[in-house]
Amino acid sequence: KEIRPVLTKFDSIFNATNDSSGAVGTAVVITYKGQVVLKKCYGVKVIGENNPIDENTIFRLASVSKTVTGVLAGILANEQLINLDEKVSDILPGFRLKNEENTRSLLVRHLLSHSTGLEPHAFDMMVEDLVPLDQIIARLNEAEIAAPPGKVYAYQNVMFSVFAAIVQEKTKKSFQQLMQEKVFEPFGMKNASLDFESFENNPNKAFPHQQTEKSFKTLKLNNRYYETAPAAGVNA
Repeated sequence: KEIRPVLTKFDSIFNATNDSSGAVGTAVVITYKGQVVLKKCYGVKVIGENNPIDENTIFRLASVSKTVTGVLAGILANEQLINLDEKVSDILPGFRLKNEENTRSLLVRHLLSHSTGLEPHAFDMMVEDLVPLDQIIARLNEAEIAAPPGKVYAYQNVMFSVFAAIVQEKTKKSFQQLMQEKVFEPFGMKNASLDFESFENNPNKAFPHQQTEKSFKTLKLNNRYYETAPAAGVNA
């Protein structure tokens, strides 16, 4: 009852914003003090079709995947399966950056806080070209350095996703397996996944759209960024 006026106001503002922007489809959940207090779906999966979004509709979370990976990292750290203050080069002996100081001082937490010292979006074009992550990591010694680790914020997908190699080495389980065991299953995310095929084969999915001058147009499904699953590969 104490936040009902806030929820009413939010619903009104959100509806108005959806209408004014012409947004195709949206799903909203608000939690308060550990309880779900609002769960509502708006719009459709494909513009121009009668296929409403529902609470089980799968979206590609894109970079919101990083927040899910953050939950996994917190769980693994709490269970002492990883140490966020351990040096990456101690875990991955072959790991090299262009600068020896950066290689030596890079910590796991720097990967997850976009403070690795590399220039922003390092090697994202290789991700766009579907180059396997292990091949990209092997070439990180070519990526330009902007600062020592921990000094500046610079958004990353590849460096963030080195976390997958970290957990593989520390736990002897894949990132996908750990995400399933530690996050998807315990949190009841029965339809969540980390690969393109699962998204493509799910009949209850929201399609990508691109804004045009007058509205939005539906785009073809694409399998980009699943190579950097920790950064951008969660479907949920």
